[in-house]
Amino acid sequence: MSTPLTSPSAVSLTGRDLHLSFGDHKVLHGVDIHVAAGTTTTVIGPSGSGKSTLLRVLNRLHEPQQGDILVDGRSVLKDNPDVLRRRIGMVFQQFNLFPHKTVAQNVALAPQKLRGLAKDEAYALALAQLDAVGLRHKADVRPSTLSGGQQQRVAIARALAMTPEIMFFDEATSALDPELVKGVLGLMAELSQEGMTMIVVTHEMGYARDVSDNVVFMDEGRVVETGTPQKVFEAAESERLRTFLSQVL
Repeated sequence: MSTPLTSPSAVSLTGRDLHLSFGDHKVLHGVDIHVAAGTTTTVIGPSGSGKSTLLRVLNRLHEPQQGDILVDGRSVLKDNPDVLRRRIGMVFQQFNLFPHKTVAQNVALAPQKLRGLAKDEAYALALAQLDAVGLRHKADVRPSTLSGGQQQRVAIARALAMTPEIMFFDEATSALDPELVKGVLGLMAELSQEGMTMIVVTHEMGYARDVSDNVVFMDEGRVVETGTPQKVFEAAESERLRTFLSQVL
């Protein structure tokens, strides 16, 4: 990074006994997760295990039907959901950039609309964030002219322009060609080193092993095992986790 992307005031995030069903289909079965302030937790597991749904519950895109969500030990379920979402930056598989706006306009939009920054101030912030992800020279082009990896870096810059206290990454590299994955993962690793509180849902086992402070393994809507990368990858306790790792490593 050419300049710091954020100056976060590190906060912790906790989900306690989180349950969610869609009709008769139970998606989360009493999930517990704790992310200490300034640390990175990766969530791994097979497709359909509830990983992405957990992120959506933690930022209240889906309201939990049971359980609690705490930031720095304080429950946030009685707050306006938008207050929590402004504290959490989220990066998805798909970049969701506005095709009719320039790269800088995409990054500047939320600070203008949600933080109330003046247009010039928001644009200056956008340029600073684009500089930090190595894309200031692309500020005035349309997203369609960028590679997938560049578009995802713009999406990260856009999330960070809201000065979030927590970052969620939901399979942020899954839609990228393999040669583009390394740059995005490197940017995420630098954020982790800066002390951003992060939850990363990923199939990139190397990232989970090398960057995480904690790894959570989910299967069928439950947390099966959790621990340090060394414990999870080298001393798995559950047969289900050992089987999963044997298929992906």
